[in-house]
Amino acid sequence: MKQYTKQEKILLDIPEGALRIENHTPQYAPFFEKTLYARSNGRGLMEYWTVFPGVVLSRSRYQAGYYEFCHAPLGSVLQINHCRQGRLGWDMRDDASIYLGEKDISFHKMDVCAESVVHLPAGYYEGMAVMIDMEALEQEPPAILREAGVSGRRLCETFCGRRGYAVMAADLRLDGIFSGLYALPSQLQLPYFKLKIQELLLFLSALEPAEAAERAICPSWQIAIVQAVHKQLTERLDRRFTIEELSRQHGLNPSALKAVFKRVYGAPMAAYMRRYRLRKAARLLGETEISIAEIAALVGYENPSKFSAAFQSIFRVPPKEYRKITLLAAMKQRRVEDENTTKTLFS
Repeated sequence: MKQYTKQEKILLDIPEGALRIENHTPQYAPFFEKTLYARSNGRGLMEYWTVFPGVVLSRSRYQAGYYEFCHAPLGSVLQINHCRQGRLGWDMRDDASIYLGEKDISFHKMDVCAESVVHLPAGYYEGMAVMIDMEALEQEPPAILREAGVSGRRLCETFCGRRGYAVMAADLRLDGIFSGLYALPSQLQLPYFKLKIQELLLFLSALEPAEAAERAICPSWQIAIVQAVHKQLTERLDRRFTIEELSRQHGLNPSALKAVFKRVYGAPMAAYMRRYRLRKAARLLGETEISIAEIAALVGYENPSKFSAAFQSIFRVPPKEYRKITLLAAMKQRRVEDENTTKTLFS
């Protein structure tokens, strides 16, 4: 029986392929709302709040492989993204992509993503975005930002560069500002958001351009090759491919292949595939009755003893014990569901 994560449970009632949008400040109509269109092979939830005139905060949770987005090209709007968990890759308009891992920050003007594809290499993503209409902020800034001379246009020039987008690697100071936004009682959300967004913009305005952004951009053709490599590796878990072999097959030199793979999937290829194999094994242990020796072979381990040691190093228990634990958890979940069904029938 499938065990659902907390995020999966939140998204369960959203139809496959849909993005549910919830406006928590309905007295305001955000600048992107009327033109936003999204399509996906999974499901997602986007919540947003208009915090100040022209400043919108959104929280996104996706369970999918990709999302296609289309909206009006908003060149006067700066978007700042924070990745809380998962990974996100964004294809921009000039055949290049940016990738965010946990705690990374990205900056872009909303004309470069007007027609774009978002890739979710981990299959899920949760994050926050601050969207700033630079013209509206100039006309009606909050008093603190006006006093400090914070300018949306200067922030955009500092962080987006000539391309119009950039990525800043994980920064504990910025992560500290964003992390408090995720778990708040509803009555405190808007007041707290107003405080933290002003803190964010004040902090960013004090950064020097030299320390502002690691402009880690991957050409789209390299991304396509790495995605093909990933597909090959994950569909043939019984094979062990070398970097040199993959490099020859796909026409990308070994150094670039390793670097771009890590950028897209968040870990070196060998470490990523080790975890992928063992997580696949964990699913098979929990959802099938295939023998442990067969599962070991299916995920690329010829020696069951080596498989057991590798599995225990990740999951802290041997495969046999893991299967027993997941079976008991599934039985408990089924019993709770049966009790809830009975209560509903006789209430």
